[in-house]
Amino acid sequence: MEVARVVIIDDNVDFCRLMARLVKHLGYEAICLTSGSSALKYLAEHVAELIILDLMMPDIDGLDVLEVVREDHRLKQVPVVIFSAVSDPKLRQRAAELGATDWWVKAGVDFTSVARLIVQYLGAPDLVGNHTESHGPIADLKIDDTSDPHCG
Repeated sequence: MEVARVVIIDDNVDFCRLMARLVKHLGYEAICLTSGSSALKYLAEHVAELIILDLMMPDIDGLDVLEVVREDHRLKQVPVVIFSAVSDPKLRQRAAELGATDWWVKAGVDFTSVARLIVQYLGAPDLVGNHTESHGPIADLKIDDTSDPHCG
């Protein structure tokens, strides 16, 4: 069975790398995209089991990406979690109307909670047939891996 793919879309490269490391640590495949346009290009050719999406990006914002994702029959049922520094209730409402599955505020969520939520959406890797390697505690994750080929 294939490993579940998580697509992380965030223009903050350091944050994207850190999230990718967390996702890989949990035993899933992580694809890190740093613009709305690169996300749309990637998602036009690939599917994901979970999309983690920032709102504020310089080229195409997260709500526009979400709208395109929900129009694609292959991605219509994929959970899309908005993970943003923004907590504006009007934006939250608009994201919900467009089909966002959940909304996480970056400042208010720790990595242990994020890990639990990712597993909640995808199932534990061992339970879905994925092979996991132990990489130590989540607290050991750092942003120092600049050679990550899934981020750029």
